[in-house]
Amino acid sequence: MRRVYFFIDDNGVQQGPVNIDFLMKHGIRPDAKIWFEGLPQWIDASDVSELKKCLRSSGAEALTTQSYKASHYNRYDDIYKPPFNQTISEEERRKLQKVSPKTWLFESILVTIFCCLPFGIVGIVYASKVNTLWQEGKYADSLKASEIAGRWTRLGFYTVFALWILYVLISILYPVAMSFPLSFINV
Repeated sequence: MRRVYFFIDDNGVQQGPVNIDFLMKHGIRPDAKIWFEGLPQWIDASDVSELKKCLRSSGAEALTTQSYKASHYNRYDDIYKPPFNQTISEEERRKLQKVSPKTWLFESILVTIFCCLPFGIVGIVYASKVNTLWQEGKYADSLKASEIAGRWTRLGFYTVFALWILYVLISILYPVAMSFPLSFINV
């Protein structure tokens, strides 16, 4: 999984999460504070070896809140809340986290029982990973597992729904078609 970064922009406002591609495109000051999961506190961007190629000169355009919001949106913005100039314990970090994403387990089980076994099973497998990943602190992976479980569950439901509609149409149209005389056909 790619690392996500948080940084303090040129106006002193916390931004993120962003990936290295965003930082490569916009650049970052060598003395800008950076944080990513696993760090106990904020550090200078110049201290992170993989960000050396992202550092910009002092004359480059400033990376501000407006430029960040205009060019970057991430639905995980409210989940990651890194510490600002402080070290926090694992318990405090968990308190800062939002609730776990939807697991789709119940829906996956219903799809498996009533609809489409293969799609439902894949949904159950990913649904079972959501809470485990969340409790391990792998929040982005947990959200991704939730999205995949939801995708497979909905796919199974819509597939069976479409098959039922097709079945009803054939059940109605076949007797109607057979009721027409076929006298114009010479056998």
